[in-house]
Amino acid sequence: MLSKEVAHRAKNQLAVIQSIASRSLQGDVSLDDARKAFVGRLHTMSNSFDLLNAATMGQVSLKDIVQMELSAFVDQYTIEGPEILVRNAAVQPLALLLHELATNAPKYGALAHADGDVKISWSSDWDDFKLSWIETWDMPQTAQPDTKPPGFGTLLVQRLMPSQLSGQATQHYADAGLQYSLTCPIAAIAGPENPQF
Repeated sequence: MLSKEVAHRAKNQLAVIQSIASRSLQGDVSLDDARKAFVGRLHTMSNSFDLLNAATMGQVSLKDIVQMELSAFVDQYTIEGPEILVRNAAVQPLALLLHELATNAPKYGALAHADGDVKISWSSDWDDFKLSWIETWDMPQTAQPDTKPPGFGTLLVQRLMPSQLSGQATQHYADAGLQYSLTCPIAAIAGPENPQF
Protein backbone atom coordinates (compact mmCIF):
# COMPACT_ATOMS: atom_id res chain seq x y z
CA MET A 1 0.00 0.00 0.00
CA LEU A 2 2.82 2.38 0.86
CA SER A 3 4.54 1.67 -2.45
CA LYS A 4 1.33 2.30 -4.37
CA GLU A 5 0.71 5.54 -2.48
CA VAL A 6 4.26 6.78 -3.20
CA ALA A 7 3.86 5.92 -6.89
CA HIS A 8 0.49 7.67 -7.01
CA ARG A 9 1.85 10.85 -5.41
CA ALA A 10 4.94 10.83 -7.65
CA LYS A 11 2.75 10.56 -10.77
CA ASN A 12 0.57 13.41 -9.51
CA GLN A 13 3.61 15.62 -8.94
CA LEU A 14 5.02 14.81 -12.37
CA ALA A 15 1.67 15.72 -13.92
CA VAL A 16 1.75 19.07 -12.08
CA ILE A 17 5.34 19.71 -13.23
CA GLN A 18 4.44 18.79 -16.81
CA SER A 19 1.52 21.21 -16.74
CA ILE A 20 3.65 24.00 -15.25
CA ALA A 21 6.37 23.44 -17.86
CA SER A 22 3.88 23.41 -20.73
CA ARG A 23 2.04 26.50 -19.56
CA SER A 24 5.22 28.42 -18.72
CA LEU A 25 6.40 28.02 -22.32
CA GLN A 26 3.11 29.03 -23.95
CA GLY A 27 2.31 32.38 -25.46
CA ASP A 28 4.43 35.34 -26.43
CA VAL A 29 7.18 34.95 -23.84
CA SER A 30 10.95 34.87 -24.16
CA LEU A 31 12.80 31.67 -23.33
CA ASP A 32 14.62 33.43 -20.48
CA ASP A 33 11.35 34.68 -18.93
CA ALA A 34 9.78 31.23 -19.34
CA ARG A 35 12.79 29.62 -17.65
CA LYS A 36 12.64 32.04 -14.72
CA ALA A 37 8.90 31.49 -14.27
CA PHE A 38 9.28 27.70 -14.48
CA VAL A 39 12.19 27.58 -12.02
CA GLY A 40 10.36 29.89 -9.61
CA ARG A 41 7.31 27.66 -9.62
CA LEU A 42 9.44 24.55 -9.07
CA HIS A 43 11.17 26.26 -6.12
CA THR A 44 7.76 27.00 -4.63
CA MET A 45 6.78 23.34 -4.92
CA SER A 46 10.08 22.33 -3.33
CA ASN A 47 9.73 24.86 -0.50
CA SER A 48 6.21 23.66 0.25
CA PHE A 49 7.59 20.11 0.60
CA ASP A 50 10.23 21.42 3.01
CA LEU A 51 7.54 23.10 5.09
CA LEU A 52 5.51 19.91 5.21
CA ASN A 53 8.51 17.79 6.20
CA ALA A 54 9.46 20.20 8.99
CA ALA A 55 5.95 20.49 10.40
CA THR A 56 4.60 18.41 13.24
CA MET A 57 1.98 15.87 12.11
CA GLY A 58 2.42 17.03 8.52
CA GLN A 59 0.68 20.33 9.28
CA VAL A 60 1.90 23.74 8.14
CA SER A 61 0.91 27.14 9.49
CA LEU A 62 -0.72 29.44 6.93
CA LYS A 63 1.41 32.27 8.31
CA ASP A 64 4.57 30.26 7.47
CA ILE A 65 3.40 29.79 3.87
CA VAL A 66 2.74 33.52 3.45
CA GLN A 67 6.08 34.48 4.99
CA MET A 68 7.93 31.95 2.82
CA GLU A 69 6.61 33.56 -0.37
CA LEU A 70 7.12 37.17 0.76
CA SER A 71 10.39 36.85 2.66
CA ALA A 72 12.23 39.10 0.17
CA PHE A 73 9.84 42.00 0.89
CA VAL A 74 9.91 42.05 4.67
CA ASP A 75 9.28 45.82 4.97
CA GLN A 76 6.51 45.95 2.38
CA TYR A 77 3.88 43.54 3.58
CA THR A 78 1.65 42.92 6.57
CA ILE A 79 -0.26 39.78 7.48
CA GLU A 80 -3.31 39.36 9.65
CA GLY A 81 -5.43 36.35 10.49
CA PRO A 82 -6.04 33.58 12.99
CA GLU A 83 -3.63 30.70 13.44
CA ILE A 84 -4.58 28.01 10.92
CA LEU A 85 -2.79 24.73 10.35
CA VAL A 86 -3.15 23.91 6.67
CA ARG A 87 -4.01 20.38 5.62
CA ASN A 88 -1.45 18.57 3.47
CA ALA A 89 -3.42 18.72 0.21
CA ALA A 90 -3.85 22.50 0.47
CA VAL A 91 -0.22 23.48 1.13
CA GLN A 92 0.95 23.36 -2.48
CA PRO A 93 -2.08 25.10 -4.04
CA LEU A 94 -1.84 27.93 -1.49
CA ALA A 95 1.93 28.22 -1.91
CA LEU A 96 1.67 28.36 -5.71
CA LEU A 97 -1.15 30.88 -5.57
CA LEU A 98 0.78 33.17 -3.21
CA HIS A 99 3.94 32.67 -5.28
CA GLU A 100 2.19 33.95 -8.42
CA LEU A 101 0.79 36.99 -6.60
CA ALA A 102 4.19 37.68 -5.00
CA THR A 103 5.94 37.29 -8.38
CA ASN A 104 3.60 39.69 -10.18
CA ALA A 105 3.63 42.39 -7.49
CA PRO A 106 7.32 43.37 -8.06
CA LYS A 107 6.79 43.41 -11.83
CA TYR A 108 3.41 45.14 -12.17
CA GLY A 109 2.10 46.09 -8.74
CA ALA A 110 2.80 47.48 -5.30
CA LEU A 111 6.15 45.78 -4.73
CA ALA A 112 7.60 47.53 -7.79
CA HIS A 113 7.41 50.80 -5.81
CA ALA A 114 9.41 51.83 -2.75
CA ASP A 115 6.22 53.06 -1.07
CA GLY A 116 4.17 50.02 -2.10
CA ASP A 117 2.50 47.76 0.42
CA VAL A 118 0.70 44.43 0.36
CA LYS A 119 -1.75 43.37 3.05
CA ILE A 120 -2.51 39.66 3.23
CA SER A 121 -5.33 38.73 5.56
CA TRP A 122 -7.55 35.74 6.12
CA SER A 123 -10.61 34.85 8.14
CA SER A 124 -12.58 31.71 8.76
CA ASP A 125 -15.62 30.32 10.46
CA TRP A 126 -17.13 26.87 10.77
CA ASP A 127 -17.97 26.80 7.06
CA ASP A 128 -15.86 29.18 5.00
CA PHE A 129 -12.31 30.45 4.58
CA LYS A 130 -11.44 33.75 2.92
CA LEU A 131 -7.99 34.99 1.89
CA SER A 132 -7.43 38.59 0.74
CA TRP A 133 -4.43 40.12 -1.03
CA ILE A 134 -4.63 43.93 -1.23
CA GLU A 135 -1.95 46.06 -2.87
CA THR A 136 -1.59 49.81 -2.38
CA TRP A 137 0.88 52.44 -3.54
CA ASP A 138 0.91 56.20 -4.20
CA MET A 139 0.51 55.96 -7.97
CA PRO A 140 -1.92 53.07 -8.39
CA GLN A 141 -2.90 51.28 -11.56
CA THR A 142 -6.61 52.01 -11.79
CA ALA A 143 -7.39 49.67 -14.67
CA GLN A 144 -6.44 46.13 -15.53
CA PRO A 145 -2.98 46.59 -17.07
CA ASP A 146 -3.22 44.03 -19.84
CA THR A 147 -6.07 43.13 -22.19
CA LYS A 148 -4.26 40.19 -23.78
CA PRO A 149 -5.54 36.66 -23.10
CA PRO A 150 -4.60 35.67 -19.55
CA GLY A 151 -1.23 33.97 -19.06
CA PHE A 152 -0.61 30.90 -16.97
CA GLY A 153 -0.01 32.92 -13.78
CA THR A 154 -3.38 34.65 -14.12
CA LEU A 155 -5.08 31.37 -14.95
CA LEU A 156 -3.40 29.78 -11.94
CA VAL A 157 -4.60 32.38 -9.39
CA GLN A 158 -8.05 32.88 -10.88
CA ARG A 159 -9.04 29.31 -11.77
CA LEU A 160 -6.60 26.43 -11.30
CA MET A 161 -5.61 26.83 -7.64
CA PRO A 162 -9.09 27.94 -6.48
CA SER A 163 -10.57 24.85 -8.16
CA GLN A 164 -7.98 22.67 -6.36
CA LEU A 165 -9.43 24.06 -3.12
CA SER A 166 -13.09 23.81 -4.23
CA GLY A 167 -13.27 27.59 -4.11
CA GLN A 168 -13.67 30.73 -6.17
CA ALA A 169 -11.47 33.78 -6.70
CA THR A 170 -12.12 37.38 -7.62
CA GLN A 171 -9.57 39.89 -8.86
CA HIS A 172 -9.93 43.53 -9.79
CA TYR A 173 -7.97 46.78 -9.90
CA ALA A 174 -9.43 49.31 -7.48
CA ASP A 175 -8.28 52.94 -7.16
CA ALA A 176 -5.70 51.86 -4.59
CA GLY A 177 -4.32 48.91 -6.57
CA LEU A 178 -4.83 45.19 -7.11
CA GLN A 179 -7.36 43.40 -4.91
CA TYR A 180 -7.58 39.61 -4.94
CA SER A 181 -9.68 37.30 -2.81
CA LEU A 182 -10.13 33.56 -2.52
CA THR A 183 -13.14 31.98 -0.84
CA CYS A 184 -13.45 28.24 -0.23
CA PRO A 185 -14.78 25.77 2.34
CA ILE A 186 -12.74 25.76 5.53
CA ALA A 187 -12.55 21.97 5.23
CA ALA A 188 -10.45 22.42 2.07
CA ILE A 189 -7.86 24.45 4.03
CA ALA A 190 -7.80 23.52 7.70
CA GLY A 191 -6.43 20.22 8.92
CA PRO A 192 -7.90 18.13 11.71
CA GLU A 193 -5.43 19.52 14.25
CA ASN A 194 -7.26 22.87 14.24
CA PRO A 195 -9.37 22.63 17.40
CA GLN A 196 -11.59 25.58 16.43
CA PHE A 197 -12.86 23.70 13.37
